This record gives sequence, C-alpha cells and structure tokens, in this order.
Amino acid sequence: MKKLWRAGVVAVTITLSACYSTGNSYNSNTAWLEPGVTTVADARLGLGTAPTTVYPQTDGGSIQVWFSSQSIVPNAIYVERELWLEFGPNQVLRQILRRSTS
Repeated sequence: MKKLWRAGVVAVTITLSACYSTGNSYNSNTAWLEPGVTTVADARLGLGTAPTTVYPQTDGGSIQVWFSSQSIVPNAIYVERELWLEFGPNQVLRQILRRSTS
C-alpha cells in the first residue's frame, strides 16, 4: 500500500511540475467595464491585478494589457486570456480593444 501511495505522489509531482503559467491571472468577468466611465484605478481593482504591459500613447493616454496563459499539458493544452484596454489622458476608459479567451 505504501508503494502505491508513493507512486501516486511521484506521478502527481511530475504532472504538476510540467504545468506552467505566465502573465497575471485576472478576474475574467469584464461585463462591468464601461467606456467613458471606468477609470484605470477601477480596472485594476476590478480585475484584481496590475496589467501585464502598459503602452504609453503620445496623447498622454495608454493601452493597458492583461494577459494570462496556463499550460495544462506541456506543448499540448493551453488556456490563454487577454484583455486590451485603451485609456485617455484623463485615465478614463476610451474603448475595449480586445477581449479574448481560448
């Protein structure tokens, strides 16, 4: 019985060590995002994390990207999500550029 238990622990350890994730896991419920109303602070609070990348724009605004990727089986099964939000110089959401889940 102990050998079977140890074999199970080793199998689980090997399986879990093969999984990985990149980016920041964020709240996938984005229905509350409203252009002209939602601020950068609202977005960060509601999504539960800072963006993965921020692209400053020449007008003082920014494009902020939230990205999360998890591999369940290495090089076979991926779960990726990304959200691209454009904010104006007043830090208010202009538009949702991309919202995807795969």
